[in-house]
Order: sequence, then structure tokens, then C-alpha cells
Amino acid sequence: MRATGTSREDTCGALNTLVDVAKPMRGGDVGYTIFHAYRLLAEICDKPLGRPKISRLLGLGESSVKTLLRRLREAGLVMETSRGHKATNRGCTLALILSDTIRVKLVEHGNIEFEDENGWGRAAIIAAKPLEPPRDLVSVYRVRDKLVMEGCGGAIIGGVNRGVYTFPGVPANIASQLASLAEKAGLGTGKGLVVFLREKDLHKGFSSIVRMVYEALCR
Repeated sequence: MRATGTSREDTCGALNTLVDVAKPMRGGDVGYTIFHAYRLLAEICDKPLGRPKISRLLGLGESSVKTLLRRLREAGLVMETSRGHKATNRGCTLALILSDTIRVKLVEHGNIEFEDENGWGRAAIIAAKPLEPPRDLVSVYRVRDKLVMEGCGGAIIGGVNRGVYTFPGVPANIASQLASLAEKAGLGTGKGLVVFLREKDLHKGFSSIVRMVYEALCR
């Protein structure tokens, strides 16, 4: 099931709800990100999960999971059943809208020589359809600054337009390998922003890109 043909109003509503769920509370950080909320909703659309399994799935502590579930329930996105927590129809719809707007894939980057290869492991690719592919280094730096503000390091930023991938400022041989990886990943995006980052930074990068999409579409 895909959320194709979704209106801008529906997309903005979904993005705004997730941004609100992850907003810091009085007294400190909530302990989770927009990505954690999205991933949980996508996972519990088909089957309910108890708190211990949710904690393992998201890599979060019990306190953060309890807070996340409470705020998702308050937003009408999750309900508690005898078998655990399950996404409501609204929660499933929100997850579908987001999965159609921002695509995520994990790939083995093989022998690609990233500028800072230490700590990459698998690479995460995020493709955001509503965001324009960068045309030059100035637009690359704008995106990079926002990723850095979220705590991401070492991101490689590019874009796709009519199936052609470009990575401004990246050496041609590496850009070609990145394009091949993105094509094999099957992102299903004809045009948009494309970001490679460390798997461990996926939750931060995804959250940052959600905010970028929200600013571009909804403000």
C-alpha cells in the first residue's frame, strides 16, 4: 500500500504531527527523534509490539520509549491492545505518507573511498522528493549546515533529476559509484535531494530532512 497522490495538505499535516511528537519537553530532551517515531509507526501498523521489543527495535531506553508511546497516543497515532501497542489508522496513514515522501535505504558501500571512511559501516541513503537537487556547492552547504545542526557528520549531498544522479563537489569517479549505489538501491525517486550518511547518523539525518521538507512545503 502506497500513499501516492497525497495532497500537500495531507503531507504537511503528517509532517507537522511528527515534528510536534519529537519536540523537546520542558526540562530537557525527549530522548528520541522524528525518525524513531516514524519507524515505530511503520513497524506497528501490521502487528502490535510490547515495550521491550520496541526498545530493542529502536535502540532506546525504557524511559524514552514510554515517553514516545505516550506522546503518540496523545496524538491519536497509537493505541494499546492486549498484545501490545499498535498504530491507529491515522498512525498508519501518516507512516505511509512519510514513506512516500522521504525514501530510506541501507547499502553496503563496498570499496568507495569516502573522505572519512572510518565509522561508516553501511551507508544510509535518504531521498526527499519535495526538495530540489542541489545545483552547486552553495546549495550543498545549505543542506550540510542543517544536517550538522542536527548532529550529523560526514554527509555526502547530491540529487537526482529524471533518473540522473549528481553530487556537486565530489570527484567524478566517486560520484559515479555513488550514483550506481543509489540506482541499485531502487529509491524510486525521479527528482529530489539525495543524501548519503553513516548508518549510525540515519535517525539524525532523517529528522533533519523531515524539517527541511516541512519548511519547503508548509511554511
